[in-house]
Amino acid sequence: MAVAQVGTLNSFTATTTIVSADVNANFTDLRTAFNNLVTGANQLAGGISVNGSLTVISGGFTVTTGVLSVDDTTDTSSTTTGSIHTDGGVGMVKDLWVGAQLNVAGTGPHAIGGATVDYAQLHLAGTFTSQGASNRANILRVTGSLVGAGGDTDSLFGLELVPAINTQTAGEAIANIATLNVQEPQISNNLTGGGANVITVASTVRIANAPTEGASNYALLVDDGAVQFDSTLTVSGNVTLGTVQGLTVDNAVLSVDDTTETTSATDGSIHTDGGVGIAKKLYVAGVATLAGGTVISDNVSRVGAATTDTGTPEDTSENTLQTVTIPANAMGTNGGVRIIARGQVTGTTAQKDLKIKFGGTTIAAVVFAAGETGSYYVAATCYNRNSASAQVWWGFELEGAVLSQLSVITTSIDTTSSVAVISTGQTADAADEITAELLAVELIKD
Repeated sequence: MAVAQVGTLNSFTATTTIVSADVNANFTDLRTAFNNLVTGANQLAGGISVNGSLTVISGGFTVTTGVLSVDDTTDTSSTTTGSIHTDGGVGMVKDLWVGAQLNVAGTGPHAIGGATVDYAQLHLAGTFTSQGASNRANILRVTGSLVGAGGDTDSLFGLELVPAINTQTAGEAIANIATLNVQEPQISNNLTGGGANVITVASTVRIANAPTEGASNYALLVDDGAVQFDSTLTVSGNVTLGTVQGLTVDNAVLSVDDTTETTSATDGSIHTDGGVGIAKKLYVAGVATLAGGTVISDNVSRVGAATTDTGTPEDTSENTLQTVTIPANAMGTNGGVRIIARGQVTGTTAQKDLKIKFGGTTIAAVVFAAGETGSYYVAATCYNRNSASAQVWWGFELEGAVLSQLSVITTSIDTTSSVAVISTGQTADAADEITAELLAVELIKD
């Protein structure tokens, strides 16, 4: 077979054409020309089509004008598969667009917008200038849509951070370890004009709102663990505390600036369904209403008071009129109680007897004889004497206008159990009546 030629076989140009010539006679020159093409600094000004493989042994492959297009659709699953793969790196001056998944097998350091740093796996750096297409700008924005699959019953998270942190092997301390560390934005305020041209609110972390679709909805949920605020905590809404944890303020002041007045045990700027224990003094600038017990001096507290008028029924039996219970162990081994009782006696037919009892033992008795009526008043005090079961009593009683001193008596009531203080009334004639108006008990601290 023969081919003809136009031009020289020692080099090729865009117009070089191989035509009828004897291939055998010109083989050496043809081979030399092709070798010069692929090994020398030759250039293809037109196109080239290769039905087989194209191997560039040295010198590289450069496309100075036009597009390098590979229409092969082989997908990649590693660094050595796909329609294009290289044993070296790839440098790009302009953008990279990936139509399917992007897999980066390297563990870093990586960088976007700047150089890598050896202490961060991924470094976002550089200055990003917003193009103004919205009323907001971000360095990192996640707006994808997550679709759960069957069995995803534990959680669906827009972003989850689960790092494994291994400390260095060294004899040194580490100040902080955390899953997330957020520092304040380094704000350069370039707003001009003054007036309303200000930064209205600046914050390190902002939670815009809470979901509404859950059975319970929270803008921030700390599911477990302690929470510490080293600076001021301002709450514009309500604070609800769990039934187990409660609220503890260590080495600080709990201050409530709300000025809501109180008219009962269920209103005011502070109110509780339980009791309040105060280790030191209580100062009340307004009026203190004693509906139950409250501290009234450094060492005296009111156990309770019965203030509902209670009269004897129309019989001649001894009837309990009022009762106040002293809690167990309230008196200690050297504490005491003060009892105040007041009431009225009506009817002149027969004798009327009023008694005050401590744990079932009578400590004071007021007797109105037939023909006598009036008011009564009893004040009695006792102390435990180095024992929770040994008391000594003294005091006075007022029968109408007659004041007399109570006899000093001792009792042996076990105050490690609760003790009932009662007032009783008994009339010899059912038509007469004793009405108890007050029975108050104050605890004197040990």
